[in-house]
This record gives sequence, C-alpha cells and structure tokens, in this order.
Amino acid sequence: MNRYKYQVNDNRYVYIPIFSIGVKLVCLVVVISYGLSYSESAVRALSMTPGYFWPPHFYLWTAFTHCFLEIHWWEVVVDIVTIVLVGKLLEPLWGALEMVTFFAVVNVGTAIVCAVFYYFLYMVSYNTELLFEVHIHGLAGYLAGVAVAVKQAMPDHILHRTPFGKFTNRNIPLSVFGLSFILWAVGLVEGSYCTMFGR
Repeated sequence: MNRYKYQVNDNRYVYIPIFSIGVKLVCLVVVISYGLSYSESAVRALSMTPGYFWPPHFYLWTAFTHCFLEIHWWEVVVDIVTIVLVGKLLEPLWGALEMVTFFAVVNVGTAIVCAVFYYFLYMVSYNTELLFEVHIHGLAGYLAGVAVAVKQAMPDHILHRTPFGKFTNRNIPLSVFGLSFILWAVGLVEGSYCTMFGR
C-alpha cells in the first residue's frame, strides 16, 4: 500500500493509485477523441467505415484510430473503467509491453474482422449502407478481449450466487456479449458494437 501513499502535509497522506503511462495515455486519448466525436468529419476520418477500408480508398489508418473514438459518454466511461481494470488486473501479470501489444493486436484484429464481416453482409444483401453508413468505433472488441483474458488469467472466483447457480468470472464474456445485444435493442449502442464484441 505504500506505493499509493503520498505525504501532502506534516500528518496528512493522500492515496493515489499509480497506473502505467500506457493506461493514462489511452484514457486521455479516449477522452480527447470523445470531444472530436461532435464533428461529423472527424467521425468519418477516425472511425472505420468498411467501404472505405478496402480498395480503391484504402483508409488503413482507421484500423488504428477507430478504437479511440466513442460517440456516447457512457461508452467513454465503460472504456475508461475497462482500461483501469486492465491496468490493475492484467498489467501486473503481463507487463506494460505485453499490454500494449495486446491492445494493438486486439483492436487492429477487430477492425479487420469487422470490415470483412460487413463486406460479406453486403455480398449477401447488396445493401450499400452496410459498406458506407456503418462506422465501426470504440473499444468493444478490446472489452471482449479483456473479458476473455481475465477469464483465462484469473482463478475461478464466485462473483455472485443466484437461485440459478453461481456467477463466476468465467461467465463474464458471454454475459457482457448478451448485455451488448440488450443495449442495442433498447438503442443505447449501435449494431457495430455487438459486431465488435462478438467478433
């Protein structure tokens, strides 16, 4: 606990959790990008649009920038809580470099898989809105990756006992996936959020 303890005055101490520079940087960029979400041109430039990801446009940078852009403030809160929990739960086990690698691989992989998914949906339906009106953005894919990583890295803990059985950390990925569909059904998140989580 001493690494969180800082002396302010003679007898007063403040407890400040220390996070790595990576956690702080990602949180800061997510908050700044949320401010950019009020600009339609910034949303088009930073979010991954499946029709612009492939030739002839090749907006390849969106595979790296889509994860930082959130449209709704509650998604920003979920992203920051997720990043902080990763900093507390997984970063001590894996190290900072592995966490950055995990962040990059999961988010770029999510962008590519979602682009292919929407391209195949277009080939089946011939609906051009799937290519040019869908904007993939946010850390939903990372949230799914973190849920699976916590399930695999942490021991099996009972989080809550219900009349139907025990709810453990092994149940978190499927529960959050189901919750994303409920949030989509009531209109709190876009359909791409479920696609990113389920990839």
